[in-house]
Amino acid sequence: MPVKVRCGGCEQVLNVPDKARGKTIACPKCSEKIKVPAGDNAAAPKSTAPVKPAGKAKAKPAQEDTRFLGGLDDYGIEDQNEQICPYCAAPLDEEDEICPGCGRDLSTGQMDKKEAKKRSREGKSSASFYKNVIRESWEFVKEYKSLALRTGMISTFFTVLYMACYFMVTYCEKLPPKYFWVAMTILMAVGTPGWIWFLTRKLVSADLYGEKIDADRIHYDFFTNVALGLAAFLWPCVVSLPLILPVLCWGIFLTVTSSRPEIPAMGMLIGGLSIMALPAIAFPIATIHMTAKHQHKAWIGWELIKLIFKNIGPIFVYHASTFFIVLIFGSIVGASGYFGGNLHLFNNDHVLRWTASITKWMYGLVESQAVEPGSFMFVIVQMPLLFLFAFLFVAPFMILLGFPLLFQMKVNGLIARHFSHSLDLDQRIYPLTPAGFWVRFLAFCTDSLLFPLASFIVTNDKRFVIMGQVLNAIFTLVWFTQGMESVIMQYTVLPLIFFYNRWMYFSVSHAGPVRATLGMEAFGLIAIVDGPNVKQKELDRPMTLGRASLRWICVEISEKLLGLPFLTCAFHPEKKAVHDLLSKTRIVFEGDK
Repeated sequence: MPVKVRCGGCEQVLNVPDKARGKTIACPKCSEKIKVPAGDNAAAPKSTAPVKPAGKAKAKPAQEDTRFLGGLDDYGIEDQNEQICPYCAAPLDEEDEICPGCGRDLSTGQMDKKEAKKRSREGKSSASFYKNVIRESWEFVKEYKSLALRTGMISTFFTVLYMACYFMVTYCEKLPPKYFWVAMTILMAVGTPGWIWFLTRKLVSADLYGEKIDADRIHYDFFTNVALGLAAFLWPCVVSLPLILPVLCWGIFLTVTSSRPEIPAMGMLIGGLSIMALPAIAFPIATIHMTAKHQHKAWIGWELIKLIFKNIGPIFVYHASTFFIVLIFGSIVGASGYFGGNLHLFNNDHVLRWTASITKWMYGLVESQAVEPGSFMFVIVQMPLLFLFAFLFVAPFMILLGFPLLFQMKVNGLIARHFSHSLDLDQRIYPLTPAGFWVRFLAFCTDSLLFPLASFIVTNDKRFVIMGQVLNAIFTLVWFTQGMESVIMQYTVLPLIFFYNRWMYFSVSHAGPVRATLGMEAFGLIAIVDGPNVKQKELDRPMTLGRASLRWICVEISEKLLGLPFLTCAFHPEKKAVHDLLSKTRIVFEGDK
């Protein structure tokens, strides 16, 4: 008898032939793919003869039947390219022998024993985590204490260098050297967080995928860890984006309606603390998602909010142990600051007095004339002494702190191992899956920062690269001859470069072989054509430059309307914004081939 299915794209209810069971069909109205479950008995073996154990048959697409109503291809709705499970209609890869959706053996139709055991163990795995997390984490720290010592030494190195660079920022008066030391201070500040995040992801990956840890093969790479450190400071800001707009609206409302200025200030403070609470709470599960094949959920605040409620138990355990670590070592830091003065040892009165006394004594041994404190020659001798005192004070604390930090990393890894079933990790994304609002929003924010560099980073068409460099040369020439404040610069050159770079960055990138901007590429997104009559070969190649330019114009108009047309992407059934509909394009995940 016919099977009723509902299209997820246009909500059309279809009556498809009984032979559609276990197949993927394409909606005749909107071409959306629809998976039709076969049911429990549809693919059951008719023979009672025992199944041969040798050689499990893999799922294969059904053979096309050209008889009238005998095959779905009579209506052009069967998709012969995608393989699905005949029992639950879950998508399959060619090499799958066990359905990832229902866990059945594709050759027998029975539940696979290993899969059944694994699924029944999920609750036991959670219980095992709560029972053994402290013991397993502590045993790991004892076994890999070299990693704890390495963490302490790296933290000591970067902490002391941060203090030294910050001291030079206050010491230098001229701007070029001051700017240099400001940049060095930032690099030194992110070195330790970068290493901690790097090592955490290594340990989480080992627990998640059952890998063996070889401590001797985990090396410190300066550039990798500095990049991760910068990402560690950027990540909370990106994750908090879903909460920033409500808090800003709340602050504006309080400012307009309240006659007391302290009320809006207090409201904004509370709102700011609530914004930063999200990345703080979500850190352990976000770190796990950053080890998955597709990492975009780690950067989307709304996705993390949903995962927090699903994994509140292990998150509480992680932060409970964090609380005790912060309490103990925070007390040490607080007592040191209270009794010892400034924690910045290069500006600590006691350390400066001791090193100054030693410096005077050393100069007294070689010269009869005293050297003025603060002079260049005095600082040349005092600086190594400041480094020595800083290492003597910082090293014991950081090395000791390395052990609880490693303990926390292992707790994070155990969460990944025991709660992978509730973390919704994206290890596989099927091609042309529609991209949602937040992942597109993050990609667009990234692109909005990068588009001024279009003539340097969009290189797939030499004609437009040359034109961009010509405009850069004109900009430089006008700058040197007329100045930045000239009429021709303000009203001709700058607007022309601005719009050319934006057009080139978005349009030429979408029409290029990658079919994506750098921001989209970072999240695995591509831009493709859309429409009811689009064929597969059109989906596999870039759109034309004309269509890409039309899409860019629609984006510019939407942006001038305060971005409100973008919001339709959050509610449209196919995740399309207004500019997608007008230009007949869409943004999808490239997916795993």
